[in-house]
Amino acid sequence: MSHIHNSNHSVEKLWDDFLKVNPDNPRKIIPESFYFCDNEKDANECADLVKKGIKQATAGSLWWYEKQNEPLPEIGNQYIITDWNGNATAIIEITKVEPTPFNKITPEFAQIEGEGDKSLSYWKQVHQAYYKREMEPHQEHFDENMVIICEHFKTIYPAQPSVIYTQNYFLKEIQNTDINDIFKGLSDLEITQFYAVHYPTLEATKEQMDWYANLKKTGTGLWWGIYDKANNQFCGAGGFNDLNKIHQKAEIGFWLLKEYWGKGIMKEVMPKLFELGFTTLGLNRIEGYVESKNTKCKSALEKINFTYEGTMRECEIDNGKKVSVDIYSILKREW
Repeated sequence: MSHIHNSNHSVEKLWDDFLKVNPDNPRKIIPESFYFCDNEKDANECADLVKKGIKQATAGSLWWYEKQNEPLPEIGNQYIITDWNGNATAIIEITKVEPTPFNKITPEFAQIEGEGDKSLSYWKQVHQAYYKREMEPHQEHFDENMVIICEHFKTIYPAQPSVIYTQNYFLKEIQNTDINDIFKGLSDLEITQFYAVHYPTLEATKEQMDWYANLKKTGTGLWWGIYDKANNQFCGAGGFNDLNKIHQKAEIGFWLLKEYWGKGIMKEVMPKLFELGFTTLGLNRIEGYVESKNTKCKSALEKINFTYEGTMRECEIDNGKKVSVDIYSILKREW
């Protein structure tokens, strides 16, 4: 972890912007700022991951803190994260500090550090190399028993939704900044042929972004972007709408970019959506409405324990054509 001085104007501006929307923040004086890693490429990538809420931990060595005569981080500490050139990108707050031997680092910690493919093997490879580079000028050597200061943090500005992981993917609440990804999917006729919307331009896609935002604002639903954990690439989206709190039910929706069709993403991600629906959102019933001609989607729903309940015959008109819709559902007790 390399520290820089609070001299860059962007650092001061980001802190001022943060205080304007968080006037009750206990700290008023601008905190220390720093960038991650020891090279421009990694520093800039890490800054971006923090801003997106993907990287939520870091791991400096106890050796470094002692060598630099730096105090150990404490819960509640706030810092400004910059890129390699000192441009401020985000503000973080420490939530947990765990001194841990290098050889006791867990896969869970490697995952929330959010770098590379988020695996423990990747974490060990890049961090061991980093610690060696730190120690080499001092003629000291890396040891697998050396203590690592595992810092957990949260990105507090810009505000970021939490990230939810499956084995190979992660889910992040859709925000307005995701419009390019949403446009890529919902402008493709092959993806939207059985979908209720289609947007030929980026400008038109703003309507869909407003729809996502309104779901959360009114408490009538929530949608997440789906990302490949190995490279942070956007794969598609899924979530709930038409949420009825009285009857504890909601409609589920899901779509993927074409390059991710047939990769088993729906089978892996849907159980996590069920968990979010039945626990976080308090649902008892999750419904799926599928055009009768959409055989691939119906087959996929049946594979993940949805029950076919019937067909609403010619219940919609789409471009002058009568459309029948099949109803599927899964109950909390069946999950």
